Amino acid sequence: MGLFFTADTHFGHYNIIKYDTRPFTDSREHDETIIRNWNEIVGPKDEVYHLGDFAFKNRRPIETYIKELNGKIHFIRGNHDDKAAWKIRHMFESAREAAYIRYEGYMIYLSHYACRTWRNSFHGSWHLYGHSHGKLPPLGLSMDVGIMLNNYYPFSFEQIKEFMENRNNQELEEKA
Repeated sequence: MGLFFTADTHFGHYNIIKYDTRPFTDSREHDETIIRNWNEIVGPKDEVYHLGDFAFKNRRPIETYIKELNGKIHFIRGNHDDKAAWKIRHMFESAREAAYIRYEGYMIYLSHYACRTWRNSFHGSWHLYGHSHGKLPPLGLSMDVGIMLNNYYPFSFEQIKEFMENRNNQELEEKA
């Protein structure tokens, strides 16, 4: 079983292509690419934490996206999820405003929004977030996991672990 993280898929949101300069001609191509990429690396038994802005102004019901995606999706609500996606939160494995998980000995705080400090941030915990669409530099052991930052694929736990180990080493070098 694998563990994955992503945010800001914005399924059905035709204006996100313009706002984010995403390399798609329309929302159909955008959605199909993300679904294909997701299912290419996420299996049915894998866990995926989606950190908000799942869908917005959809051309089709949000339920169809959930059914087409592999894995058990844990949903963290984003600012574009206040209406339609939150109403069907029962379709996700879990649905919360934020979460704090432990995985392979790592403590991870999950939120749609970037935080300057978070639970156990001074004791090695990680913070994964979305919302900023790659426009905020990481602070400490934090990371934007927006779908656009990984070539429209979810991030694997292994990718994030490597990023965090490099961040930690970089911070130690800067302090020396």
